[in-house]
Amino acid sequence: MGQYDKAFELYQRAVAMSEADSLLEVGLSLFYGIGTKKDLKAALNCFKQIIKAKPSSVTEYCREEAYYMLGIASLEGKSTKKSLTKAR
Repeated sequence: MGQYDKAFELYQRAVAMSEADSLLEVGLSLFYGIGTKKDLKAALNCFKQIIKAKPSSVTEYCREEAYYMLGIASLEGKSTKKSLTKAR
C-alpha cells in the first residue's frame, strides 16, 4: 500500500501547484479509498471543482470523467440522494 499512499500525496502536491487534472486522481483516490481513507463527500467535491473549472484549465477527458463519477454517485446513492434523473 505504500506506493498508493505516495501517489496520493504526489497528486495532492500537483493540485496545490494548480495542476487541475490531478484533481481527478485525488477525487478517484478518495472515492475508492486508494492510498487514503475513503471520503465520498470530499471526492464529490473534487469532481464538482473539475466541472466548474475554466475549460482551458482541465482536459476534456478529465471533465467527462468527473461528470461520469458524479453520475455513478447519483445512480448508486453514494453520499448523495439516489437520483436517476441526476445520474443521466
